Formats: sequence, structure tokens, C-alpha cells
Amino acid sequence: MSPTVLSPTIEDDKSDGEETAVSGLNSGNFRVRNRRRSPEFTPVVMAAGCGSQMFELASSTPKCMLPVANTPMIWYSVHFLIAHKFEEIFVVVRRADRDTIESYLTSSTRKLEQDIHIEYVCIEDDADLGTADSLRLVAPKTKSDLLVISSD
Repeated sequence: MSPTVLSPTIEDDKSDGEETAVSGLNSGNFRVRNRRRSPEFTPVVMAAGCGSQMFELASSTPKCMLPVANTPMIWYSVHFLIAHKFEEIFVVVRRADRDTIESYLTSSTRKLEQDIHIEYVCIEDDADLGTADSLRLVAPKTKSDLLVISSD
């Protein structure tokens, strides 16, 4: 399989390997070259980091909700997936942070008027799970390969 080069909006999905324009992101335009149809992937956004190394910033706010350019970090991951026409996204969150993250993502995707299904997979607050252990919670819910995006 030829490598994909991302150079920060998808108009049409082409299967002939030609350049495809991707749109919808604030930071500019991405160009996807040599894009070929590939097996279906299920995106998983990792958003369960507790921010232990940045305690002063993340003590009252989930780490994925910390602002980058006045926008929560998780926005960039989810909107990138929406721009690439994914219709179902899994988001791994801590149980205590679910309501905050879910209300933000619900309101931000509603503003885009996108028909997207976001399923939240909760891990216990005191659980010290790594990426692989968190993905084991998602794996039974999907039949395709996973595309993992870190947002924490």
C-alpha cells in the first residue's frame, strides 16, 4: 500500500489514486495524495488522560478539554474525522468526565449539522489503563480495524 501524505478539508473520495482535497478544518487545507480505497476503519479517540503531569491545568477540566487556540483539544480530532466522512466514532473517556465531554461534542457537532454517531466508552476513574487496555474495551463493539487518535 502506498503511503499517504498529509500536507491542515475531503471533497470527493477517489479510488484511482489521484490527489483529493480535504476541507473543514480551521488550520488550512490538507491535501491527501495517492489516496486509495482501503478497508473500513473505526476511529477511536482516546480522551481518558488524567493530566497528572499538568495537574494545575487539568485539576478541574478533563485533559482533552484543555484549550489549544481557544478550542478544546478533542475538537480537532473529532472534526478531522468528520471532515474525512467518518459516520461513527468511539471516544474513550473517564467516567467522571463523560458528561462534560459528551455535552461539548453534542453541541459542537450539532452546530455543524452533521449526522454523526459518537459512542462513549467509559473507564473507571481509578483504573490505570493504558492505550492497549482501553482499546480492549472498544474491540468487541466493532468488526473492523481501529484507527486510534490521541486527544489527551
